[in-house]
Amino acid sequence: TATEEEDDERLFDADVEDGNLDQPSEGSVEQDLVWPVQSVESFFEAAATTDEMKLRYNEFMLECASNGASEETCARNERERLMMNRNQPQAMTNFTTLGYAKVPIPEGAFAILSDFWHNAKKEISQE
Repeated sequence: TATEEEDDERLFDADVEDGNLDQPSEGSVEQDLVWPVQSVESFFEAAATTDEMKLRYNEFMLECASNGASEETCARNERERLMMNRNQPQAMTNFTTLGYAKVPIPEGAFAILSDFWHNAKKEISQE
């Protein structure tokens, strides 16, 4: 809707004013060598980014627009993708200091799952 697009533009404008748009975080330059992860600018400015990689990215953006979306929509979606890549990792909480931990399943839970599996596998059918 128009209101959602206006809200997107206001958020984008606020990010530009705050200097948050396309400001890669520490270490992101290495991530942006093959495809823009956090910043289109760092991707295009990286010494290791070849002309072929830049061409592939530009063709990707043009293809978006040729598939029925407006250039504005494609550009906005790309800005949102890059912004999400920059901001989402900071907002996530790990369950352990390393992220996830592999631990043995409690015996009671394993028994419930095992019973279900053994009973349900008799009724497996082709869908």
